[in-house]
Amino acid sequence: MREMPLKDERSEQGKLAQKRYGEKYPEKVNEWSRGRNALRVYGEGADSPESKCAFRKLAVKLFGPKAGWRLIKAFPISVATFFVGLGILLHDYCHALWQVGGIREVLSPQGGYLGTIILVIGFILAYYQFALELRR
Repeated sequence: MREMPLKDERSEQGKLAQKRYGEKYPEKVNEWSRGRNALRVYGEGADSPESKCAFRKLAVKLFGPKAGWRLIKAFPISVATFFVGLGILLHDYCHALWQVGGIREVLSPQGGYLGTIILVIGFILAYYQFALELRR
Protein backbone atom coordinates (compact mmCIF):
# COMPACT_ATOMS: atom_id res chain seq x y z
CA MET A 1 0.00 0.00 0.00
CA ARG A 2 1.44 3.34 -0.98
CA GLU A 3 1.83 6.15 1.48
CA MET A 4 0.45 9.47 0.27
CA PRO A 5 -0.52 12.65 1.97
CA LEU A 6 -4.29 12.95 2.30
CA LYS A 7 -4.51 16.06 0.11
CA ASP A 8 -2.82 14.26 -2.80
CA GLU A 9 -5.11 11.25 -2.36
CA ARG A 10 -8.19 13.46 -2.51
CA SER A 11 -7.07 15.28 -5.63
CA GLU A 12 -6.19 11.99 -7.34
CA GLN A 13 -9.60 10.51 -6.51
CA GLY A 14 -11.26 13.66 -7.80
CA LYS A 15 -9.37 13.32 -11.08
CA LEU A 16 -10.36 9.66 -11.33
CA ALA A 17 -14.02 10.50 -10.73
CA GLN A 18 -13.93 13.29 -13.29
CA LYS A 19 -12.25 10.99 -15.83
CA ARG A 20 -14.70 8.15 -15.22
CA TYR A 21 -17.96 10.12 -15.14
CA GLY A 22 -16.99 13.45 -16.68
CA GLU A 23 -19.53 15.96 -17.84
CA LYS A 24 -22.22 13.36 -18.48
CA TYR A 25 -22.86 12.47 -14.80
CA PRO A 26 -21.82 15.37 -12.53
CA GLU A 27 -23.87 13.96 -9.63
CA LYS A 28 -21.67 10.83 -9.67
CA VAL A 29 -18.55 12.99 -9.30
CA ASN A 30 -20.14 14.66 -6.27
CA GLU A 31 -21.08 11.25 -4.87
CA TRP A 32 -17.48 10.10 -5.12
CA SER A 33 -16.36 13.30 -3.44
CA ARG A 34 -18.63 12.72 -0.46
CA GLY A 35 -17.45 9.12 -0.14
CA ARG A 36 -13.78 9.95 -0.29
CA ASN A 37 -14.12 12.70 2.29
CA ALA A 38 -15.27 10.20 4.93
CA LEU A 39 -12.04 9.73 6.83
CA ARG A 40 -13.30 7.24 9.40
CA VAL A 41 -12.61 3.52 9.02
CA TYR A 42 -14.97 1.09 10.76
CA GLY A 43 -13.55 -2.37 10.57
CA GLU A 44 -11.95 -5.10 12.59
CA GLY A 45 -9.06 -3.76 14.59
CA ALA A 46 -9.83 -0.10 13.90
CA ASP A 47 -10.22 2.12 16.91
CA SER A 48 -13.83 3.14 17.37
CA PRO A 49 -14.87 6.58 18.60
CA GLU A 50 -16.49 6.97 21.99
CA SER A 51 -20.02 8.31 22.27
CA LYS A 52 -21.85 9.78 25.23
CA CYS A 53 -25.23 8.95 23.68
CA ALA A 54 -26.88 5.90 25.27
CA PHE A 55 -28.80 5.09 22.07
CA ARG A 56 -25.59 5.17 20.02
CA LYS A 57 -23.85 2.83 22.46
CA LEU A 58 -26.82 0.46 22.31
CA ALA A 59 -26.88 0.60 18.49
CA VAL A 60 -23.16 -0.20 18.31
CA LYS A 61 -23.64 -3.18 20.64
CA LEU A 62 -26.72 -4.48 18.79
CA PHE A 63 -25.70 -3.91 15.18
CA GLY A 64 -21.90 -3.77 15.39
CA PRO A 65 -19.64 -0.76 14.87
CA LYS A 66 -20.19 -0.41 11.12
CA ALA A 67 -24.00 -0.36 11.24
CA GLY A 68 -24.27 1.22 14.70
CA TRP A 69 -22.44 4.35 13.61
CA ARG A 70 -24.42 4.60 10.36
CA LEU A 71 -27.80 4.80 12.12
CA ILE A 72 -29.30 8.25 12.16
CA LYS A 73 -30.53 9.80 15.39
CA ALA A 74 -34.15 9.56 14.28
CA PHE A 75 -34.05 5.75 14.39
CA PRO A 76 -34.84 5.33 18.13
CA ILE A 77 -37.39 8.15 17.90
CA SER A 78 -39.18 6.39 15.04
CA VAL A 79 -39.31 3.10 16.94
CA ALA A 80 -40.56 4.79 20.12
CA THR A 81 -43.16 6.78 18.17
CA PHE A 82 -44.45 3.62 16.51
CA PHE A 83 -44.90 1.76 19.79
CA VAL A 84 -46.44 4.75 21.61
CA GLY A 85 -48.94 5.12 18.76
CA LEU A 86 -49.62 1.38 18.87
CA GLY A 87 -50.25 1.57 22.62
CA ILE A 88 -52.69 4.44 22.17
CA LEU A 89 -54.46 2.54 19.40
CA LEU A 90 -54.83 -0.61 21.52
CA HIS A 91 -55.98 1.38 24.54
CA ASP A 92 -58.67 3.13 22.51
CA TYR A 93 -59.78 -0.15 20.93
CA CYS A 94 -59.99 -1.96 24.29
CA HIS A 95 -61.85 0.98 25.84
CA ALA A 96 -64.46 0.90 23.05
CA LEU A 97 -64.86 -2.85 23.54
CA TRP A 98 -65.18 -2.35 27.31
CA GLN A 99 -68.04 0.07 26.78
CA VAL A 100 -69.82 -2.42 24.52
CA GLY A 101 -69.58 -5.58 26.61
CA GLY A 102 -67.17 -5.33 29.51
CA ILE A 103 -64.26 -7.67 30.13
CA ARG A 104 -65.80 -10.51 28.14
CA GLU A 105 -65.87 -8.37 25.03
CA VAL A 106 -62.28 -7.16 25.56
CA LEU A 107 -60.92 -10.71 25.97
CA SER A 108 -62.87 -12.26 23.08
CA PRO A 109 -61.08 -12.69 19.72
CA GLN A 110 -61.48 -9.54 17.64
CA GLY A 111 -60.33 -8.49 14.19
CA GLY A 112 -58.58 -5.44 15.64
CA TYR A 113 -56.22 -7.66 17.61
CA LEU A 114 -55.35 -9.61 14.46
CA GLY A 115 -54.75 -6.35 12.61
CA THR A 116 -52.46 -5.14 15.39
CA ILE A 117 -50.47 -8.37 15.33
CA ILE A 118 -50.07 -8.11 11.55
CA LEU A 119 -48.99 -4.47 11.96
CA VAL A 120 -46.30 -5.41 14.51
CA ILE A 121 -45.05 -8.29 12.35
CA GLY A 122 -44.80 -5.93 9.37
CA PHE A 123 -42.91 -3.40 11.49
CA ILE A 124 -40.44 -6.03 12.68
CA LEU A 125 -39.87 -7.33 9.14
CA ALA A 126 -39.34 -3.81 7.79
CA TYR A 127 -36.80 -2.91 10.45
CA TYR A 128 -35.11 -6.29 10.05
CA GLN A 129 -34.57 -5.49 6.37
CA PHE A 130 -33.30 -2.05 7.40
CA ALA A 131 -30.82 -3.65 9.81
CA LEU A 132 -29.62 -6.04 7.11
CA GLU A 133 -29.02 -3.13 4.75
CA LEU A 134 -26.97 -1.34 7.39
CA ARG A 135 -24.72 -4.36 7.89
CA ARG A 136 -23.66 -4.35 4.22
